[in-house]
Amino acid sequence: MSATSTFIQIAWKNTWRNKRRTILTLCAIVFGSWLMVAGIGMGEGFHNAWIRNALKVHTGHINITAPGFRENISADRYISDINQVLSAIKDDTRIKAYTVRVKALGLAYTSHGNTRVIINGVLPSLELSMTNLTRCILEGKFFSDDHTNRIVLGEKVAKNLEVGLGDKVIIRTMSLQGEISGGAYRVSAILRTGVPDFDSTFIYIPISEAQHLLGYEQNQANEIALWVPKRGDVGNVRDELRRTLSGTGLSVEGWKEVFPELWQWVQMDDAFLYITVLVLVVIIAFGILNTLLMSIFERIREFGIMTALGTRPGYLILTIITEGIFLGLIGLILGIPLGTLTNWILSIKGIDLSAYSELLETFGAVDPVLYSEINFFSIWYPTVVVFLTVLLVSLYPAIYAARLRPTEALRFH
Repeated sequence: MSATSTFIQIAWKNTWRNKRRTILTLCAIVFGSWLMVAGIGMGEGFHNAWIRNALKVHTGHINITAPGFRENISADRYISDINQVLSAIKDDTRIKAYTVRVKALGLAYTSHGNTRVIINGVLPSLELSMTNLTRCILEGKFFSDDHTNRIVLGEKVAKNLEVGLGDKVIIRTMSLQGEISGGAYRVSAILRTGVPDFDSTFIYIPISEAQHLLGYEQNQANEIALWVPKRGDVGNVRDELRRTLSGTGLSVEGWKEVFPELWQWVQMDDAFLYITVLVLVVIIAFGILNTLLMSIFERIREFGIMTALGTRPGYLILTIITEGIFLGLIGLILGIPLGTLTNWILSIKGIDLSAYSELLETFGAVDPVLYSEINFFSIWYPTVVVFLTVLLVSLYPAIYAARLRPTEALRFH
């Protein structure tokens, strides 16, 4: 029998010398690794759902505009040839949907009052294929591509104007030529997205009507928004479009730049998740450290005899580290599959948060059922963290045992 297999067998027997203590330590490791996997899966699922729903309301993953348009919506900042942009994206399979918008600041008013609005001229066949606005309709129906003189209002806009379906709303804005232009529109639908700024300012009219108000040609618009389902592709698509459209002077921005508040929230939530992971790691570390130290104190005389008989310190270190590795491996073998199973169940059934639907609306029309997400990160990250924790924590007891002097160890009671 080789020396390696001998010290592995000894380490395995020592691991189970005190079964009760070992089982309690394994419970801590299993619980910690299970909670890490499930927590990361739920966190990723919530992040992706929240990002998806928030961007689906209006923003999209990538926005193409004239420089400075997002900071200052103005009629003289427009895309002069939308066909040039569309030709650059038409063959990119990573882009699953897009929409073209004519946007302007304006004033909406009725006989009951007036309010400032952001006018969005859209083609419904494009807009509704990229956004989830149909899910946000409280009343009525979104107008069709061939409709004219129709308008869709945010809920708070409708309340400020005291209008309902079929009522007339007057819109005024400043055209490209510097003149006041306007028109009358009938309300076809009222939206509630749950985003206060959106519901209190956004209105939708047919894109041809908006182009007429601003004095644009048919191939001119202010914004082209793109939908890129895979988050990992967003940066690459954005950078490639920047290079392709570099000669046009247009601005190409990703959702993190367009919607920085959303990105900041995701980062804050990630920080909270990692703090939770740190707490779990500390619990696991203390559990393993306690088990190994207690095991060493029970065997100090044994270590003294082994050292006196010529056992090298390196052998003792390897034996004790191996005991810690056994604890970590058993805990991971039980905890990681348990966490993955939990994620799988929650990815199908989800967690129903409909009781908190009003709170969730503040996050931008988030689906009240929260689903977990199974990905490689939720498996390998806890595995690596727990395994490294086991190795690091095992070093101190191992070095402590290896530095014991035989004379002191033999006198230990």
